[in-house]
Amino acid sequence: MNSFYIPPYRFLLTRKKIIKLCLLALALYFLIFSGQGSENVEGNVVANHANIHHILYYTTWWDDHADPQSWDLGEGSWMFENCPHQNCHLTANKQLLPHIHHYSALLFHTWKLFAKDVLIPHERSSLQKYIMFSLEPASHCAYLNPWEENALTNFFNTTFSFRKDSDIYTPYGRILGKENNPGLEVSELQEEYVNSAFYSDLKEKLSTKTGRALWLGSHCETDSAREDYIEELDKHFNITIIGACAKVLGKKSGKNDDIGQYYFYLAFENSKCKDYASEKFFRAMKEFVVPIVLGGADYSSIAPPHSYIDVRDYKSPLELSEHLQYLIDTPAEYLKYFWWKPHYKVMEDVDTSLVHVLPTTFPCSLCSYLNQGGVSQVTNLTKVWRVDAECEDRIPFHCNRDQEDWYPGREEYRRQLREEDKAYIVDLQKMVS
Repeated sequence: MNSFYIPPYRFLLTRKKIIKLCLLALALYFLIFSGQGSENVEGNVVANHANIHHILYYTTWWDDHADPQSWDLGEGSWMFENCPHQNCHLTANKQLLPHIHHYSALLFHTWKLFAKDVLIPHERSSLQKYIMFSLEPASHCAYLNPWEENALTNFFNTTFSFRKDSDIYTPYGRILGKENNPGLEVSELQEEYVNSAFYSDLKEKLSTKTGRALWLGSHCETDSAREDYIEELDKHFNITIIGACAKVLGKKSGKNDDIGQYYFYLAFENSKCKDYASEKFFRAMKEFVVPIVLGGADYSSIAPPHSYIDVRDYKSPLELSEHLQYLIDTPAEYLKYFWWKPHYKVMEDVDTSLVHVLPTTFPCSLCSYLNQGGVSQVTNLTKVWRVDAECEDRIPFHCNRDQEDWYPGREEYRRQLREEDKAYIVDLQKMVS
């Protein structure tokens, strides 16, 4: 008899056994394919799909946050469900894939570079994206010191920030034309606006305004010196200040933080850098208030004309105060700043109730970029990250990266570079296919 012959009766199963096998199969099915929030389960499922871009949070986010490991966003693929490309997967698990060079992209938060326990990967692939990310301007908590800029030559091949010249662009907000925009010239829209029901409604709402100008300020010594400008402006035009900066400027902190009840809102940035317009500006643009901006962005490229007031258009705080008073005294002129609202919508991509939160465009922008398959290289980090940011000088003690005890990795890599006679940190890595 053939040694591999099995009698037919061995395959005969009772109804009870068949039911048990079916239940077991069903249980295994749900174990494998359910639980989208589970990192281990989802990781196994994703690994079985072709063309998935695995993205690793290589460094942590801000340490005082609820979930610094996954940047307060989370892990998995759920955040890509409404994106043009959905074949991406985010994880903080460095052991999810067999090797670190198997990930499509590694995310590095600039503030955490060379921090404790942040080791540079020993191996990397030429196909990987090493992504340098920050929502802060280069003169603030995104800056690197000269040694770091030089040592990281050719280390990154992708930049990801609010700057329009980044490889991946993720702004704090956007102002988009509505689909029902009639396509008229600005002057025609402005003329149409003053005869509209919307204009009449706003005119009635003017009576609800109880304050002149509002500033919400908790950081009182900034790179932009906004506190100095506000102190001078307040001498000529009373400003309600809410937050720690009220006491610093010798004022009692206000209580009414309803932006819409003020004529003006001071959207003053902590730094003057190219393209840096934070959530302050977009929050104000959604309200019935005129934003006054102080910053380095080209606001005319992100907002409709005559929708905000830029301090750079006035010779001094005194001259600005005179214009503000004129607008309050002349309601028709004040209301002209809202002509655009029926034709545009404001997208707040950052939740203003949270601190340092990622923009809502973060996942889709990231996944779209990885699917484009573009090639880039950050060779001169000093130029790309600092010089091209066009920031004014920073104050030396703010976000101070020069404290060696905060960044012990610098000394360690200085030593390795000396011992191995290498110029750059990328030279310490092994390139694999």
